[in-house]
Amino acid sequence: MNVYNFRTLKIATHNINGLKANSYKLDILIDYAIEKNIDIIGINETNILEQQGKFLVNKESRYIGFWTGADRNKIKGSGVGLLISKEWEKHISKVTRFSNYYIDTILIFKKYKLVVISVYIPPSDKEEKKKIQQKVIQKIRECERDRIRVIVMGDFNDIRSKELDQSKEESSRKQVLLLLRWLENSKLDDIFRKMYLCKKEYTWSNGTSHTRIDYIWASSLLSQCSISCEIVKADCITGSDHNIVIAKVGTGINLKTRKLAKEKQLKGKKRILRLDEAKEEEWKEYRDKLDKEIKKALEIEDNIELIEERCRSKDIDKIWDIISNSIMKSAYLTLPSKKLAARRISPKEISESTNIQRDLKKLGKICHKCAEKAEQTINEEDRQQLNIEIEQINSKYELQIDRITEMYWTKERKEDIKA
Repeated sequence: MNVYNFRTLKIATHNINGLKANSYKLDILIDYAIEKNIDIIGINETNILEQQGKFLVNKESRYIGFWTGADRNKIKGSGVGLLISKEWEKHISKVTRFSNYYIDTILIFKKYKLVVISVYIPPSDKEEKKKIQQKVIQKIRECERDRIRVIVMGDFNDIRSKELDQSKEESSRKQVLLLLRWLENSKLDDIFRKMYLCKKEYTWSNGTSHTRIDYIWASSLLSQCSISCEIVKADCITGSDHNIVIAKVGTGINLKTRKLAKEKQLKGKKRILRLDEAKEEEWKEYRDKLDKEIKKALEIEDNIELIEERCRSKDIDKIWDIISNSIMKSAYLTLPSKKLAARRISPKEISESTNIQRDLKKLGKICHKCAEKAEQTINEEDRQQLNIEIEQINSKYELQIDRITEMYWTKERKEDIKA
């Protein structure tokens, strides 16, 4: 028996400040994304070539990566990408790259299409900035015309509100990005601002000033189903001066699942139809079988005139299920097919660099706790567990990180471990 669950989508955008010499940043970001169950991540300022991007994500990873190239004439400030969970990979229809600052993908579901755009607006290249803004607006208009829902995310390098999106209210800075003004008047919503009308929280800092320049915009039908939106500090995750923006929205997509017993029964098995080998008499048998299956499911026996009446009284989703299930059942019963066993992949040997990345991630988590729980009392159980991890790291790399003995979480401890 199939069950329908309401499907949510968790998306994130992050300016990673370069991957060229620091590819471990991506591994740590992916680990964080797995931990937080993020489905799609937009990444900005990769500073890598498209070919290099193809080798950054392991085949065994839970994500698949799509990348644009970076500008060869720039040391930094170009290249964008999309990481998409393999649970959503089967819905990917097309990936479009436009220059080094724009990438989008279209995801297709039953009666539903979604376009996800990841973009970086270069602050100093006026010509490129104009082209990217025009491309985003053009794409959104196309989607609205075809009734496709849209998500636009990335680093816009500009603020929406002088009062809410920068720490220095007396600053003479003016909002000049036309794309932000256009989005404000469009059918898309800034998810963070929709959820927190007056909250001051920032996505970038140079140490003295803070601004909110990284955004996730979504079609109103998506933003109305917003579940959460948060800005997470990334200095202890990827070391970037940009924070990670994470939003969770309800999509309206029905996710069909099977019972656990059925999943176990099908595990490791795959069946494919060999339509090129089907003979004329087998196609005739298939057509007859399909007619019988649909009539049986609609309970109309041999009276074909009742089809319209039966369909009118049923939900469109149920009708589609009846038709699709009848098609597949009839095909497997009458047309040539072949059973295949799922390939088993031998476990990959863990390299030394992977172990180092895992240990770096442990230290990053301690830093994150210090910042998140600053001035709060340290739980004794947490203290013991973290001290065990610190001792293991000290022993493995001949370091001298101090044990946690203080009563409270402090930012000084964070800076010490981070260093």
